[in-house]
Amino acid sequence: MRNKAFTTSTALHHGPNIIHSKTPIRSIEDFRDLKLRVPGGMIAETFAKAGAKTTLLPGGEVFSALEKGTIDAADYTGPAVNWALGFQQVTKYISMGPAGLMSVYQPVDLMDFAVNMNVWNQLPDNLKKFVEDEIQVYSNAHFGSIQKADMEAWQKFLDAGIEINRLGPEDLQKFQEIAVPIWFEWANKDKDAARIFKLQLEVMENPTVGYVTPDMYQGLTINL
Repeated sequence: MRNKAFTTSTALHHGPNIIHSKTPIRSIEDFRDLKLRVPGGMIAETFAKAGAKTTLLPGGEVFSALEKGTIDAADYTGPAVNWALGFQQVTKYISMGPAGLMSVYQPVDLMDFAVNMNVWNQLPDNLKKFVEDEIQVYSNAHFGSIQKADMEAWQKFLDAGIEINRLGPEDLQKFQEIAVPIWFEWANKDKDAARIFKLQLEVMENPTVGYVTPDMYQGLTINL
C-alpha cells in the first residue's frame, strides 16, 4: 500500500538481482573502494558500510556508465533482462551470493500495479476481486517465465566468456552483521514498516528459512 489517500497497489513477483562488474568480486573485501551502482536506501547503506563507493543511477544510464568506466560495477535485475540489455558487452564478471542464494541483498524484485484509490473505491466488489485475481495470475506466470528465461541466459553469459563468481558463507555472515542493524533502523522509521518488518523477521527466523537467529539482533527492538 502506498499513500492510503491516493493509491492502492498489488505486488508483481520478479526474480533476484545480480551484480555485473569490470573486475572480479569474489569476497566482501572486493567491494572496498568499488564504484558501485545500487538502489538507494538500505541496500546503498549496506554496501557503503562494506566499503563500496555507492552511487545512484536511473536504469537507463547503467549501461553507458559501465561502458565509460564511470562506475566499476552495477546491481541490476536478473540474467535474462541483463543479457537483453547487453551488460555482457561492458563487463566481464558477475557476482552472486553463496550456493543456493543468488542474491544476498535483493533476492526478489517487486513491481506493482497501482490504482487511484478514488477510482478503486468506486468499483463493485466482484470487479475488485477479478482485478486482484488476474494480477495474481499474471504475477505467477511472469515469475515462472522469468525463471525459465534466467536459466537460459546463464549459458549465454558463459558462452560470451563472462566469469560467474559466488561469495562464500563467511561473506554472507559479514553482510548480515552489517545489514541487520540497518533493517531495524529503517523499520523503526514508520509504524507500518515496523509492523511489516516484524512479519518478515518471523519468516526469516522460522526454521523453514533459518536465515536469521535471535542472537543476530540481540539488543535491537522493533518499535510497534
